[in-house]
Amino acid sequence: MRMIEKKEFLKCLQKFIFVGIFIFVISLGGLVLLFKDISLKYEPDLTTLVYDRNGELIYEIFREENRVWVPLEKIPENLRNAVIAMEDARFYNHVGFDPVAIGRALHSIIFKKNLQGASTLTQQFAKNAFLTSEQTVSRKVKEVIIATLLELRYSKDEILEAYLNEVSYGGVYHGVGTASQFYFGKSVEELTLGESAALVALTRAPTALSPYLHGKETIKKRQSKVLQKMVEFGYITAEEQENAIEEDIDFVYQSSAFRAPHFSMYVRQVLVETFGEDAVFKEGLQVYTTLDLELQDFAFEQVREEVEKLERLKVSNGAIVVTDPGGGDILAMVGSKNYFNDEIGGAYNVILAYRQPGSAIKPVLYSKAFEEGYSPATILFDIPTTYQRSWGNYTPVNYDGRFHGPVTIRRALASSYNVPATRMLAAMGVEKIKEQADKVGIPYYGDRGADLSLALGGEAVRPLDLAEVYGVFANSGERVTPHPLLEVKDSKGNTLYRATPERTRVLSPEVTFLISDILADNQARAPAFGSDSLLYFGGTKVAVKTGTSNRKRDNWAVGYNPNFVVVAWVGNNDNSPMHPFLASGITGASSIWRKVTDKLLETRGSQWYEKPENVIPMEVSTVTGKKACGEGSSRIEYFIMGTEPVECGETTKVLVYFEDEEKRVIKELSEEEEQHFEENAEEFLEHLFQRDFKKHEVVNYQIEFAPAVEADPLLEQRPQELILESREVELYQRF
Repeated sequence: MRMIEKKEFLKCLQKFIFVGIFIFVISLGGLVLLFKDISLKYEPDLTTLVYDRNGELIYEIFREENRVWVPLEKIPENLRNAVIAMEDARFYNHVGFDPVAIGRALHSIIFKKNLQGASTLTQQFAKNAFLTSEQTVSRKVKEVIIATLLELRYSKDEILEAYLNEVSYGGVYHGVGTASQFYFGKSVEELTLGESAALVALTRAPTALSPYLHGKETIKKRQSKVLQKMVEFGYITAEEQENAIEEDIDFVYQSSAFRAPHFSMYVRQVLVETFGEDAVFKEGLQVYTTLDLELQDFAFEQVREEVEKLERLKVSNGAIVVTDPGGGDILAMVGSKNYFNDEIGGAYNVILAYRQPGSAIKPVLYSKAFEEGYSPATILFDIPTTYQRSWGNYTPVNYDGRFHGPVTIRRALASSYNVPATRMLAAMGVEKIKEQADKVGIPYYGDRGADLSLALGGEAVRPLDLAEVYGVFANSGERVTPHPLLEVKDSKGNTLYRATPERTRVLSPEVTFLISDILADNQARAPAFGSDSLLYFGGTKVAVKTGTSNRKRDNWAVGYNPNFVVVAWVGNNDNSPMHPFLASGITGASSIWRKVTDKLLETRGSQWYEKPENVIPMEVSTVTGKKACGEGSSRIEYFIMGTEPVECGETTKVLVYFEDEEKRVIKELSEEEEQHFEENAEEFLEHLFQRDFKKHEVVNYQIEFAPAVEADPLLEQRPQELILESREVELYQRF
């Protein structure tokens, strides 16, 4: 009797369930009609993808969800079928919710004591995209209503595509696009049947099934169930199932891309400034940058290795930037030796920081001098010089602590002598270097005060701006601002931006040719750097300038040819001094610069500049820089047409002492003194120095031609702040 009653009860319950479902469907229909105009705009946050110039992914920009939208047609059919077989077999037959599945689930729960879900793919998408995961009746009702509305507005394929791009795969990874990259290190289009089944298996519980946490066996069991379902619904054969199960899946766990970190963060900054934060963090931009990742990785290794070697010289950091001067492309940007080293402030990008350039600024000064009519042969006097300033006297000194007497601009620039540079600026006027810096890419240079120290890099500049300055010289006078972007597209592939660099002529080809020729002249820089320094490339011409700021807080090497510009720096982020033994051209930034430049000469070529028609070669006196008229030796020098000398220079005779390749001027000689020396050098020297002289000592003395003091441009201008000493003392006695 009790068995009969139980059966009758179950029959009644079944009828009640089906009646309940019927009433629910009718009521749902009314609710759907009531809310048919509700907005269900699906706008998921999409990851912005940043690529190098060759299409290598270097950076993914997102906030909380890393999602790359993949169109349905690019998702493998096996992956789509696996999802449907496992999650919603009647997907193409229901209207958002599935009464059959609901009834089956209730029957299983009540009569078989077996929990079974009834949510369709559309419902799962509705919950993930528009609702929370709270387990309440009201949320479930909303889910069904939204799912039904979605079915009314969108096609099945559109809903499936949205689901596959919304579903979570654990952590920040959402959608099959980023999940495929994370788990398998490949695009979703490349997934095999076994990998597709494993990916679908993970959707149920990404953490509980994670092969990283629990090994492959756990996920393989779930994968087998997915493959079995695919066989049951006719999507694959038993043979395909067996092959997929036997497939050895390699889980790589490739985290979100963040290569070339300083450059990537700079790109993000530029993107936000250009397109706004929402576009960058939500709209899935496709960004193609100027970066050459292979060169970037090579440059980083050189910075890291060389800075480690320099630790004994109190150097903790280094940086380098490489540009293509013709188009302004930033090819490499290494902002520190280690972005992730907090002890040195590694995330701080030195390439965008303000550092004193030292002598690396001098080409700007001398380019202005050439515009003013001076030439590489112009004589400048490297002699003790003091300037009266409001805050006290300023006495510049040279890097080597010595003075070198009358030198040409060619030698003064190539050998990086400080005193002639300040005298050149004093002759022209301080405002001239500010004007020139503004023209070539440093509009702020000198903003904090006009002073002769500007000739020696007394005001800080950004290495990236220095690359723009040297790009002008490399570009034969045309200025192109360095930039990191080639093209930016929206998530649908529409072009939002394409680089069209502006080329603005700011210097003449004649002026830049003279600067480049001097900076590539190994003979002219040999007095300071030696004839076989890191700056010398044998028969290959490369223009290069070093720089060291006050107390060796910054050390630079900046060089170029028509195909590239390289700016290398070493120092300390806290601005503390490096060791005094650090030597430009031998250690420091030069070693980094040299290795990267060698690489670029191989990959981008070693072309050099054709001489402009308005630049003419002419034989000049090595003594005066004027027309060669027999006073000593001569050499060939370049002149911009109209600046070549037409007269002989004024000379004088001086007594010179040689010792260990160092020359020291003793005094200017009168005709009588010259004659006395020629007739009896030993007697002349004994009278001059008031002591006995041995014959072997006399050979160290000889007479040379020297330019007359009137040849000095500074003395022609005679600025009031210059403290002039007597002619003989100022010119010769203190060498």
